[in-house]
Amino acid sequence: MTTDNNQSQMRSKRARSRNDSIQVELDELREQLEALKANVDAEKETSNEDKTAAEPSADDDTEFDVKDTIKEVMDDLPSHFIELIESLDESLKDESTTKLLAVFAAGILVGRLLPR
Repeated sequence: MTTDNNQSQMRSKRARSRNDSIQVELDELREQLEALKANVDAEKETSNEDKTAAEPSADDDTEFDVKDTIKEVMDDLPSHFIELIESLDESLKDESTTKLLAVFAAGILVGRLLPR
């Protein structure tokens, strides 16, 4: 029985030792977490000060540039569409009628076979 008691005492010592090392590690991790939180808070304060001190950013100019570019593209879109239609018209005139009807029929057949 003394052997069983000795073994159980050794197990309990090991368990306490593990618990102590885990507790020490947990305390160290908490300290590191607090230090990181302090750093993040300091960076946020610095960032907020920089934002309030800065003049209107270049992002506003970029936004207007993007809007202008989109407007230019939209203005040019009808002319590009007309060019596309004209090139398709020329391409279709060069192809044989039989080939065009076969492609059209194949399109209808595939459309009917596909599930909705």
